[in-house]
Amino acid sequence: MINVVLTAALLLPAEPPILLQSFDCAKAQTRVEKLICSDAGLRELDEHLGRYYEAGRAAVERAGSCLQSDQAQWPKTIRNQCADASCLKAAYLDRLGTLDALQPGVTAIRNITLPRVPSLTWIIAPASDTVAAPANPKATPFEATGAILNEVSGGGDGFMLQTRDRGKVPLVLLMFMEGNTPDLLSELAKEKNATFRARGYAAMDGSRTYFEPSRCTFIYRMPPANAPPGVPPPDLEDMEKLRTSVVTQGKVCPDPNRPCDGFKPNELSFTIAQTVKFDRGRD
Repeated sequence: MINVVLTAALLLPAEPPILLQSFDCAKAQTRVEKLICSDAGLRELDEHLGRYYEAGRAAVERAGSCLQSDQAQWPKTIRNQCADASCLKAAYLDRLGTLDALQPGVTAIRNITLPRVPSLTWIIAPASDTVAAPANPKATPFEATGAILNEVSGGGDGFMLQTRDRGKVPLVLLMFMEGNTPDLLSELAKEKNATFRARGYAAMDGSRTYFEPSRCTFIYRMPPANAPPGVPPPDLEDMEKLRTSVVTQGKVCPDPNRPCDGFKPNELSFTIAQTVKFDRGRD
């Protein structure tokens, strides 16, 4: 009997993909909803976003409610502010780009080029220990940008965000590490030259600011600086060629107060005898 049931199940036709449109076009009421329903391209983007959101909720595990609240705000603050289809398309593409890093292969978009935007890589859920981390109504919205530091193994307090203006800002302390958060942050801390933005709420411990453990903290990987869509980062081989040209064909001006022509004071400056194509913004 078991063999017969299994065989029959294998012969059943594959189910069509589930469409996860965020609203029913038959019940569209607002101007924006009607505009989306009248445009096949926008309807497709809306369905993609439905799948991205569901997969993202599963990926962040305990922090699924954090993403749910964030997604609920997106139509109100971003999508519904649009007046035309072009604006709506850009809004959908930006949101898809934000959620792209959370996607498994089955839901990841392959036929649409997404913009380079801060990409949500993880959400630190509110601490389950409400005694050690009680609700803090005085916490204020807070964002900080920098590199993630793993100070767990070195006897430190936990994972930190190394910022330029505030120094080390605690992301999550040892006593509040739960689920996959330690493993995920440990992997992010290994990414050399990567910059992350943390968004959540600030609390104070004396003079030190830290991310409030009773609230959600969103972690975004920032796109490479000055990298427009479709343009890869500078090729290492080209960089090495430039370095070799400077070393073998020119000279460095060592006095920071008397830079070579074309440079500002306190910049590392040099001259080269043979003309080399040099883009200061890239190289």
